Amino acid sequence: MAIVLCKECRQEISSRAKACPHCGYPLEEEKDAFDDIEGKKKEHPFDEERKKTEDSQKQKNHPSRPGPHGPPGPLASPADSKATTGMVLAIVGLLLPIPLIDIVLAIVGITMGSQAQKMPNLRRRGQATAAIVIGVIALVVNVSYWFFMV
Repeated sequence: MAIVLCKECRQEISSRAKACPHCGYPLEEEKDAFDDIEGKKKEHPFDEERKKTEDSQKQKNHPSRPGPHGPPGPLASPADSKATTGMVLAIVGLLLPIPLIDIVLAIVGITMGSQAQKMPNLRRRGQATAAIVIGVIALVVNVSYWFFMV
């Protein structure tokens, strides 16, 4: 049993009471617009359409069905991971303001990008190429910095 407030007089009353003992306000649940005469819940007219939409979404997203780009597979192959890592290292090598570490990062980025290019299951060939290109740019910028500034 819980204590609730009467909607009419705002006095505390039992949730099991049929009417408020203070003001007589009936506490029975108000009938919903979609309840029938016996008080049984009827389905909302849009429930059937909503269920059909949900079922079609479940079928579309079912793991056994191929997606828009082919059948589902692993999130990233080792070649894809190597290409992404190479590109990130090359970008960091280009932007980091510590020239000696930049050169090392650029070389590692170039190496990882070229290794990823040679792997057979690479789906992110553009990232591997970007790792090589950005790594070469970072290497040229940092070596020229060392050549002209030191």
